[in-house]
Amino acid sequence: MEPYDTIISIITLIMAIILLIVGLGLIILGIHDFIRPFIIRRRKIRELNQLMVIIKNYTNLSDVCAICLNNFVIPNKVAELNCRHLYHYQCILKWLVERRSCPLCISVV
Repeated sequence: MEPYDTIISIITLIMAIILLIVGLGLIILGIHDFIRPFIIRRRKIRELNQLMVIIKNYTNLSDVCAICLNNFVIPNKVAELNCRHLYHYQCILKWLVERRSCPLCISVV
């Protein structure tokens, strides 16, 4: 094992221990209400991911995201809705949190 790998392993272990201690501390202190919005947001993102197809290697770089008006660039993830319109993954995710329709054709997602 390389020294670099050993250092990474030690750092990963330390981070895991810190996260465990912080998590236990939050539970013991009863600060579950602090964490709850993050848990809800993660569930919401999982739910929204089911409404689109994520394309990781999109190659038509001349296309533009209709939300931010920027070109698709590698390595950005591109999301395709059921109406076949394409957007940057992060752009459409923010959009779908507020609305359940395609920004271009307004079809229900």
